[in-house]
Amino acid sequence: MSSAGRGSASGERSGAIQVTPNRSIAFRAYGSDLSSADRVVIALHGTPGSALKYLPASDAARTRRLALFAIDRWGYGATAAPPISEQSLHAFGSDLVRIADRLGVPNVDLVGISGGGPYAVAAASALADRCGRLALVAPVGVLADGDGEPINGLSRFHRFCFFWLARKPRVAKRVFAAFDRILERNPRFGISLAMARSGPADRVLLDQPE
Repeated sequence: MSSAGRGSASGERSGAIQVTPNRSIAFRAYGSDLSSADRVVIALHGTPGSALKYLPASDAARTRRLALFAIDRWGYGATAAPPISEQSLHAFGSDLVRIADRLGVPNVDLVGISGGGPYAVAAASALADRCGRLALVAPVGVLADGDGEPINGLSRFHRFCFFWLARKPRVAKRVFAAFDRILERNPRFGISLAMARSGPADRVLLDQPE
């Protein structure tokens, strides 16, 4: 495996896997080691997010003898995004094939949460027979019709996020930077904002400091 990594007292490993001469993808490994795992799972976080999203699953993964490799998707955490002209779901799938190669495993399972869903599907397609299982958790569905307009029934919040804000990258950067400052200065208030649209089960989980 061509990667740099470090461990922690809890057994968590982190580092980066080189996918091209100029780019690498950051990861955090939870659960069992590759040498003792029954299955290898590559996990993709939602939008926004990072590999830290899967930290609560570490003990469960270890109990089930899973090597859980959570990565920072392009532009999140410690993973830099490739140039816009090189970004596509197909290209992301190719990166995941390279990660599987670097890990030295013949088969992997994939899981994608929310905005990571389309990327997980692309990776499963690229890996083909090497992908044993694909799990999509609350994945992003169809947002636009054939003319690129929001589908009927899409909430005002999602229209704002996926259509207006998506076309204003500078504004989006300011919005997320402001939320980042809130989390840094008043974590509990920031989490309460993040939970504003969450269901009861998510609220219980997100109320835990870790």
